[in-house]
Amino acid sequence: LITPDTLILLIDPIVGDNNIFQIDLRKFKINILRTKVLNQVFQCFFQRVGSLGFWFIRLYFNLIRVARVVLDFFSLIFITTSITTCLWFNGRAEEAVRFYESVFGPAFTPGRVLRAPLDYPAGRAGDVLTIDFSLFGQPFFAMNGGPQAGFTQAISLQVSTPDQAETDRLWAALQAGGGAPLACGWLTDKFGLSWQITPARLTELMHHREPAVRARVMAAMMAMVNIDIAALEAAAAAGAGDDA
Repeated sequence: LITPDTLILLIDPIVGDNNIFQIDLRKFKINILRTKVLNQVFQCFFQRVGSLGFWFIRLYFNLIRVARVVLDFFSLIFITTSITTCLWFNGRAEEAVRFYESVFGPAFTPGRVLRAPLDYPAGRAGDVLTIDFSLFGQPFFAMNGGPQAGFTQAISLQVSTPDQAETDRLWAALQAGGGAPLACGWLTDKFGLSWQITPARLTELMHHREPAVRARVMAAMMAMVNIDIAALEAAAAAGAGDDA
């Protein structure tokens, strides 16, 4: 017969020197304390069920271990690290956010506004420091960071458009007020932020199974400023007999 003292010796390696077994299951805690009352309960239990009870207790502790592993696994899936893009503006964050809302309409979701709790290099206490928002579900925050840094073409935001009408609309809207066209569907807005207005059809054709089609489409795209979907289709279709 396994006695309570024997059981405690078996539990101790798990429990530790403080004789307290505690596993945090997010909000639920299981505490096992070695006390006289607990020993009396074990004594009564083993008198009734004998060694079979020990195996149930051992199973119980193993299940707790498994539960902890499962919780850790799901925490990696559902409690994940996220990335938010910070857009640095020279005192024009509020203006920029209003501009993007006007351009993207329903695809724009406003968020929290943070005011500086104290003076900082680019502003005073109480000034707007950051503004959270999202575009097409992607999180951003605009920051009034001062003149120390600016946007470059090394970073751009790509918008995938469903047709020529939306391509042309965004192409014009994002240049309003002082933006400039670049090439191959790229432009900068009036704040200096670079955008790529990319029809979904261009992406599809650039992944065509035929290398010759991809080459013709890319050559046509490189000669464009705003992307012309019909011209891309014509380039893809040219020499179709030779591709076959």
